[in-house]
Amino acid sequence: MPKLGGITGQLPVPKWLKNEKGRIGIESKLSLARRGIPSPDFAEALVLTYAPEPIEDFVMPSVTPVFGGRGAGLLS
Repeated sequence: MPKLGGITGQLPVPKWLKNEKGRIGIESKLSLARRGIPSPDFAEALVLTYAPEPIEDFVMPSVTPVFGGRGAGLLS
């Protein structure tokens, strides 16, 4: 585990809330930035590590890069 100073300094900063479905959410990075607080990367990694189920909002969609109107494959 990395030095705890980074994590212990980041964990108490974001606020939490319940959404309309009753699920607990954590304050967004955008909201933190608006308050002048840097991104809590270590705390985010810790929270996502122990999340009980996959969080779909963090799953990146498959994207095929396009160059000059063609796919990025060698035979495109």
